[in-house]
Amino acid sequence: MGRRHGSLPLRSRRRGGANDALSARALLLVHPVPADPDDILAIAVHLLTRSATAQGKEAAILSQDAALFLTRRRWGLKDLALRISRAVACNEGSLITAADLG
Repeated sequence: MGRRHGSLPLRSRRRGGANDALSARALLLVHPVPADPDDILAIAVHLLTRSATAQGKEAAILSQDAALFLTRRRWGLKDLALRISRAVACNEGSLITAADLG
């Protein structure tokens, strides 16, 4: 076994392999979104824009009640991304409300 660095062998810490992709996915699944409301809204707007573009829709915006809904809860990044993507997919217009996210 290779030299140890912390609790992992150095060999397993190399970049560029399949393990890095798995680690990135695991981080996305469990990584919490920052608790600062401004950070949550900035991340939500980014995810909203990305989802709308990926789905071929016009840019969507968050309503005030949606912004309150997002800031009153602790989110995991994956859960937030899925909620926003689903809201964009199911929404006919460009305004995303709390009901769309709920």
